[in-house]
Amino acid sequence: MENAIEYKEKLISFIKNSINLFPAKRTPKKLKSFGSQYVFYKANQKTTWYIFFERFDNKFLIKHITNNHSKDAKYL
Repeated sequence: MENAIEYKEKLISFIKNSINLFPAKRTPKKLKSFGSQYVFYKANQKTTWYIFFERFDNKFLIKHITNNHSKDAKYL
């Protein structure tokens, strides 16, 4: 349980502190409902998280979070 909490906290920390530092990619048409842009966070060798968002000036609205184990990841 402790590892799961730490894992989640690292993902949240990345979003809060680094989302504006990484170059965002345009979301493919098939996934546009998730947000117009996304960045990824590599949690470990097996899992990459994709954070989809809308950007308004320097504010970010996170609309969807998924990972490479999701069926939607094949479109990225």
